[in-house]
Amino acid sequence: MPVGTGYNFSRATGPAPICLRGTKLDGLILRIMAVVGLAGGVNAPSQNNPVWADNQSSVTLGSATTDADEADRSVIAQLKAQGSDTTKPTDVIFYLIFPTQAHAEALRDSISAMGFNVDIHQLDGYSEWTLAANKTLVPSETNILPLSHKFEAMALSEDGEYDGWEAALLK
Repeated sequence: MPVGTGYNFSRATGPAPICLRGTKLDGLILRIMAVVGLAGGVNAPSQNNPVWADNQSSVTLGSATTDADEADRSVIAQLKAQGSDTTKPTDVIFYLIFPTQAHAEALRDSISAMGFNVDIHQLDGYSEWTLAANKTLVPSETNILPLSHKFEAMALSEDGEYDGWEAALLK
């Protein structure tokens, strides 16, 4: 039951993802959020309940705009609001988007060396390649914010974009 970016179809069976930082797959993410939100009864973003962040170091939550770190803090707060125990390790996935498979593959070993399981794939209908870095960790500011900064820098080094993260709810 992920809270976060959540465009991975295999994870779209529980509550809707709540927050993201990304632009490349926004339409797909919103469609999945809406479908899962309707099916699961969880509040998906809407005109009355917008929760959205982009990778341009700003986030829109309702009418307030803050920096990218606030987007990460917002996801953590939303995990807590959904009843997740954010003091315990859970499944966390970070997403990076690249123009080619070769760009994504260039970071596989570095990210694996950080203790992450790495999956590189291309979603149907998209030219970009997604690198999903999965690890069990405590979804705290102390863990998430430095990793978000690191992944953003790594993605940029290979002409990619950091697209945010998601975490499984842990009650």
